Formats: sequence, structure tokens, C-alpha cells
Amino acid sequence: MESDLTALNRYLFYEFGLDLEGEDSAVSDSWPFELRLEGILRFQEGSFPVFSFTEDGEQFWAFTGPALSFEPMAGMSFRELKLQQHGSSWVAAQLPVDLDTSLIGYPGVPSVLERRAAVEALLAEAPGISHPAVILEGLFLQATGKYLALVQGSEPDVAHVLGMGPLPIPVGFATASASRRLALAIGLSLSGGSA
Repeated sequence: MESDLTALNRYLFYEFGLDLEGEDSAVSDSWPFELRLEGILRFQEGSFPVFSFTEDGEQFWAFTGPALSFEPMAGMSFRELKLQQHGSSWVAAQLPVDLDTSLIGYPGVPSVLERRAAVEALLAEAPGISHPAVILEGLFLQATGKYLALVQGSEPDVAHVLGMGPLPIPVGFATASASRRLALAIGLSLSGGSA
């Protein structure tokens, strides 16, 4: 039976398109990537190890559970990754609906136009955001009826999360996806830190 490291390397072998260059018979615990254990993430489904690896000069996280996956580090430390996961779990528990999803037959969910207008109002009222600003991600939280948004002002490397309190929460990591930045800022806010 194949080890977890070999299974993860086999997954990465195909995800990075290395199968176009050769057979997967050479895949092992240490090839094609040197996977370094960074720590453990805890999910409802259990605890799973997180590994780091480098491909073509870029650093990545690799996860064995609850499903095999990977994502760019985007400059985040393992502590920040754990906070991102904490924030992501919190957001998921709030039953989020993004600004582009129509939910017909859900009376508690405002229309797309109403949700977009509510997030735009959050942005218009937010103190300290340099304009012009862009909404990178907007969510309606069905569990509370509140809104969250990640917005980008004129500062290129800093975005702000709106809706978690009276003040915007700044978050860096400009190369990470909007959803990851939003989750990290929420995780930091829930833990009493700042991004």
C-alpha cells in the first residue's frame, strides 16, 4: 500500500503536469517533490498534516486532508495558514452567499442587486479606505444576516475586510486569492490579532 507522502506526491505529479514528461512509476515519498512537514491542521473531519514544497522557485502548501490539495504559500507562515483555516471555517459556518449567486426560493437571502448594494454601502461608509476602491469579495452571511467584504483601495499591497466590526481590518498578502485574504483577516480578528 502506498504511503501518504507517495500518494500526495502522485497527486502533485499529475496536478503540475509532470505526467506529460514521464511515467509516474518513479513517484515516491521524496519525488517529484521534497515534502517538508510544517504542522497539523484540525478540521471537523480530523487532524491532517500540512507539508511545504517548492516548484520552479515558488513555495506551496500541500494538504492530505480532508482531501489532497495544494495552494501557493503567498508569503504566509504556517501560523497564518492556521488562522486562514480558522477564518475559513468560521465563514463556512455562517452559510455565506457571494455577490454573484442567485438563490431563488430562499426568502431570507436578498437578491443579487440588494446584496451588491449593501456591500457597496459598507464600502462607502468605511473609514480610512482610500478611493477609488474595488470590492474583491463580498458575502452575505445567512446565519446572521450580515455582510462581509474584502476591498482594495489605492494601496496596492493592502486590502481591508469590512463587516467584522466598526473599523476595517487591513490584510496584506497581495498575491493570495481574495477568499484566502478574507479568511486570514477574519481568523486574525477572531484571535485578537491583525493582518
